[in-house]
Amino acid sequence: MTSSSRRAAARALLLLLLLLLLLSLLGVVAASPPTLLDVDGDGPPMQMPMPDETVRAVLLTSEAEIGDPKQLDALAMSFRATHDPREHALVLASTAKTPAAQKSWRAWAERRGAVVWFFAPEARTEIVVARFYAYLAYVRALRASRPSVNRVAMMDATDVIFNAPFMRSIPLDAIALVEEPATLKIGACEWHERWIRGCAAYGERVFARVANESRVCAGTIAGGIAATETFLTAFTNELTRTKYCNDQGVLNVMTHTGGFRRARGYGGGTTQTTWTHEDGLVMSLNTASRADASRLPDAAVVHFGDSPEPWKRAYIENALRRIEKEGGTFGGGGGGGGGDGRVGGGKRATPSLGDDVAVERGDGSGAGRKTAPTNAEVEAEMVWLRGVKPFRYEEEAAASAAEADADDETTTETPPPVDGGARSTGYVLVALGTQFVNEAARFVRALRASDSSSPRYPVAVLILPSDVARVDDVNAKEALFDDVVTYDEAKHAADGLRQLARTNHERYNILPRLRLWEYVPYDEYLVVDADVLCSAPMGDVWAYHRAKKQPVGASGLETDCAWHFGHVCEISREKMPGMRPGAQLPHVHAGAVYVDASIDPAGFDAFKTHAMDAFKRYDEFGFKSLHRDGGKVLEICLSYAFWKGGYAPLDFYDAPVINFNVRANEKLPSSAQRIGGRPDGRSTSGKTYPLTHYFVKAGFEKDYQSHYEALVTGKKDIMRTRVSA
Repeated sequence: MTSSSRRAAARALLLLLLLLLLLSLLGVVAASPPTLLDVDGDGPPMQMPMPDETVRAVLLTSEAEIGDPKQLDALAMSFRATHDPREHALVLASTAKTPAAQKSWRAWAERRGAVVWFFAPEARTEIVVARFYAYLAYVRALRASRPSVNRVAMMDATDVIFNAPFMRSIPLDAIALVEEPATLKIGACEWHERWIRGCAAYGERVFARVANESRVCAGTIAGGIAATETFLTAFTNELTRTKYCNDQGVLNVMTHTGGFRRARGYGGGTTQTTWTHEDGLVMSLNTASRADASRLPDAAVVHFGDSPEPWKRAYIENALRRIEKEGGTFGGGGGGGGGDGRVGGGKRATPSLGDDVAVERGDGSGAGRKTAPTNAEVEAEMVWLRGVKPFRYEEEAAASAAEADADDETTTETPPPVDGGARSTGYVLVALGTQFVNEAARFVRALRASDSSSPRYPVAVLILPSDVARVDDVNAKEALFDDVVTYDEAKHAADGLRQLARTNHERYNILPRLRLWEYVPYDEYLVVDADVLCSAPMGDVWAYHRAKKQPVGASGLETDCAWHFGHVCEISREKMPGMRPGAQLPHVHAGAVYVDASIDPAGFDAFKTHAMDAFKRYDEFGFKSLHRDGGKVLEICLSYAFWKGGYAPLDFYDAPVINFNVRANEKLPSSAQRIGGRPDGRSTSGKTYPLTHYFVKAGFEKDYQSHYEALVTGKKDIMRTRVSA
């Protein structure tokens, strides 16, 4: 070779090295795969062990120098108890180096029905970062040798527990990320600030871009296997580019700046799915509130994070005792356990991952829904751990009251405030137009005639400016309305709803109800439709809602596929990403809506936003515009907000609050409840319903008028003679 040829070759080599260096700096070249460790320490590197060929879904987790394998028992045992091992596998990536340590982990894996393999991360990386390189290598191996596997989840090892089947919920064509509680944004979290602002590749500029976004958890990620490989490729490239900044910091930056969506082939061409903490499929408790404790048993996956160790340990140990009692395996047997793949028993088994059916967390009747510790047991554990708050963050306004509850085992529910106290309670009616003002007046007359109990709550009415004179005239004669508030359409121009309203029903019924909250002069209130009549004392109605301890409440049914013109289950299945398989948007009736925002101010703010969002995205969500004037309906918007907030309606039959269209030849109050597919139904307890909603424009005007006259005159039998005449 001539000297000129050698120089040319040297230049080419130098250019190649510079190009590789540049590509590496740009994150185009992925980091080297993890080094596989020898099983026994005296032979060639092992091949990655694979799960059985029947497996369709794989849960990946990792450990580094944990020492005692029992620390992973909660994850492994709860996963095995809730998932059929013929189709689901737990795979552990371990950094154990010594033959003794590897032997210990292999024995644990055999005992727990798991697969374990060993790898050596780069010296510069901690396990929280190195695990994702290991996961990528394993996912690629799965795709090559186990084509039957179509879903993958990646979860933390020592602080995750399964309450119910989960893997079937994973989308096949996208990656699913889990948001932590919405009450704390990235910019308000000192840890995320440290992880992002303190990363040299990001700094202040990038931190400012994501400060107002919700926090996404790196400890619970799931997706279809192709989407997972693409996600991990993009994620590890960025981790390498940032010189191994914190995994969760990098994850949040990429999530909120479009880094994953720009990745080639990401999610099979679909956008990512986000499961919020409030949705409840996966509950991430790092910064949850005490109120979340009661929702834990209904979550398929609970990620404890940095919850106080004594409380977390008590919850997990309680769940493990149940698993062992029931046989310790899917469908397990012992101790009268369930066989449905849920911790705590039940009736329904997980279908094959090949089935085109959704996994239900119950049999449709509400039976067998308790998973892991019950709500009462959670509270019992919290009392037992006196003075230990179960979560790291709580709203300052509630902190002192919550600690007082934890310190006093005999504390009962605080009695509701009455008039004259620091808080106010009342009824609210929306009456935009003379006809509705007249109906609102009838409601108040019937209320005062039927409910003479104490306290006597005031009534507020929201009216148009054009109806002020009419209301003043009514009040001058009878003093029916304690508070009169005028509706100002102009002040709401910025919310963008007016442009979307197509009918008068939408403009003068739905929009005022979506904006009502800022007009109400009370702290706790019941919003009642004007065409409702009251025929009995209202004490039970307030008691039912207060016992629910939700910032918003309404009557309805948690499951009712006949609702929303027969389309709600189809919409729930096809248009509501993140909804648990088998669940549906609840049947929510808007005729009597309870509000006490002080129970959860942030939750109620989110509820209002979700309800407005449902109206704005009404057609996108597939909601039906089948009101009698061809317009939208309010109830489905409230239903969406109930689901997003994790709220449940009061059951129409179990909590007799409101019934419908009682005919003139029947007495009020009545125990009849004919909604929900039960034409001859009655309240479960036999109690009567204090409120009756009349669909006046749908053929029930005469019934409404007859009952109104009977109620306000005190002659409750006159309707019988009226009908016979």
